[in-house]
Amino acid sequence: MKLYIADIRQVSKSKYEELLPDVSRERYERLLQYHQEPDRVRGLVGELLILRAVKEELGLEKNQISFDSVERGKPVLHGYPEFHFNVSHSKDLVLCAIGSSPVGVDVQSLIIKPDRLISKCLTEKEQAAMHNLPDGKKSEYMTTLWCRKESYMKMTGKGLALPMNLIEFDLLSNTVALLYDAGMIQEVCYLTEPQISDEYKASICMRTKEDLVVIRDINF
Repeated sequence: MKLYIADIRQVSKSKYEELLPDVSRERYERLLQYHQEPDRVRGLVGELLILRAVKEELGLEKNQISFDSVERGKPVLHGYPEFHFNVSHSKDLVLCAIGSSPVGVDVQSLIIKPDRLISKCLTEKEQAAMHNLPDGKKSEYMTTLWCRKESYMKMTGKGLALPMNLIEFDLLSNTVALLYDAGMIQEVCYLTEPQISDEYKASICMRTKEDLVVIRDINF
């Protein structure tokens, strides 16, 4: 398992224009649809991280790389079903995780007003735990759980089809439970939470346990 971490602040406007031809035509056209410049830069950097990972792991050049879509539009590398990847971004950071089994990654800057998300994000058990926390700890707690759940949802490829407030982790047994009215569905998955910075939380969810290698300070 590898995690690539890039900071979009290193990509100036001139650097963005220089790097833009490195992405596929399809991705290029999608980037043009973003109205805000930071969104375009995050999209570009995410694409470049994927291309770098594919080249390093599989030795493929840009003209040899294409992508298909599976459930709910999750991209997969054409011809290499054993190569799994996922991208996430928040504010200045873009993360790309790759592994040998399905993987989901999420990075999130600290949620400033966590109380607004309680009913959307937390199970009843988690709500009770948050209620007992001092106010200074609630933001970190909410952001941590948000990242865990997002990374799981992305790993499955189902995304928002899985309601956050029905997802609950047991880190001791490496299981996640889906708390539906008809009963609980439980499955094994593995979480790792790399320390990004004091301002961000991150989570990687994977089907099989793998050691994590973190790659920072990426130059484009």
